[in-house]
Amino acid sequence: MLTVTFGLLAALGFGAADFLGGLAAKRLHAIAVTGAVAIVGLIVLATVSFIQADSWSVQAALWGAASGLTGLVAIGLLYACLARGPMSILSPTTALLSAVVPMTWGILRGDGLSPWVYPALGLALVAVVLVGFVPDETATKPTATALAMAIGSGLLIGMFYIFIDLAPDDSGVTPLVANRLVQTTLVTLIVLLFLLG
Repeated sequence: MLTVTFGLLAALGFGAADFLGGLAAKRLHAIAVTGAVAIVGLIVLATVSFIQADSWSVQAALWGAASGLTGLVAIGLLYACLARGPMSILSPTTALLSAVVPMTWGILRGDGLSPWVYPALGLALVAVVLVGFVPDETATKPTATALAMAIGSGLLIGMFYIFIDLAPDDSGVTPLVANRLVQTTLVTLIVLLFLLG
């Protein structure tokens, strides 16, 4: 029951973050929103890591850095596609793919999955199709570019989960700190290049 509760809370958090990030990207550049999220995340995670006295290792840092690269592109694509809209179709598409990728990885590795996973995935797929079915011809439909961005974002978010999972089990939030450090550094460099260019 506790696992289900945490799962629902996580889903609520991800949904709220997608919605608010998409709204912010409509007013600001997607890179600026991605950078702000990376900086806030870095501060929070570094604080948690310090309080927990997490132990750093090269392996944890490397997998965290790899997740940072994929995560940066994934979130940038997500905010860019949500700014184009419609969120009601693009966000669930990204969410579904971000779940399918690590699940597929687990199956290929021989991990045993709960029997509930498959009907849940089927329901999620049906939900995405139903959300995407808009009978009203005047309703906003996603462009091919926005849909490609959503798909790319979902695949990369799935890779992010895989890289975090590959970090040592005793790493604490160390991989996530490395993740945010890489993201913050890269976004800062991108912004500087824009300003200097």
